[in-house]
Amino acid sequence: MGEGGQYREPETNLKVRSRLRAVGSAEEEEQLKEAMRFGGQREGEYSHVWSGERKQPFFGFILVSCERGDIRQTPDGLFIYGETEKREIPIEAGRRGREAEVEELYNAVVHNRPVFHDGRWGTATLEVCLAMLESASQRKEIFLSHQVPSRE
Repeated sequence: MGEGGQYREPETNLKVRSRLRAVGSAEEEEQLKEAMRFGGQREGEYSHVWSGERKQPFFGFILVSCERGDIRQTPDGLFIYGETEKREIPIEAGRRGREAEVEELYNAVVHNRPVFHDGRWGTATLEVCLAMLESASQRKEIFLSHQVPSRE
């Protein structure tokens, strides 16, 4: 799966890594990476296929280890590995990209609906991101203090 939930050929990453190994300078490497980023001018075999069924966005493998089990993402939702069972929880695909954020902002302004992604949500999300980096750097568990329950 690609970052947008689109299908990607199984050999895509190997092809990209091969192309990166052939780069001759730091400037050429930066140009290639810039072309492959969101909004870049991807060409030929390095372009993403945006047709067909789209799944959950995928930004790389993530494993969440909890006290009584583990969680990882799947193309259609989450796998929960509990103490006695493994099960998948499907998650609806929903809107893609910035479409969901724009719709949420529109509904807040025009229809006076509460915003899910508020400042508290942003603080909690940033805390998780920073804790992952710190945990990887220090190779230890990082405790969180800014997590808030979902309004849903």
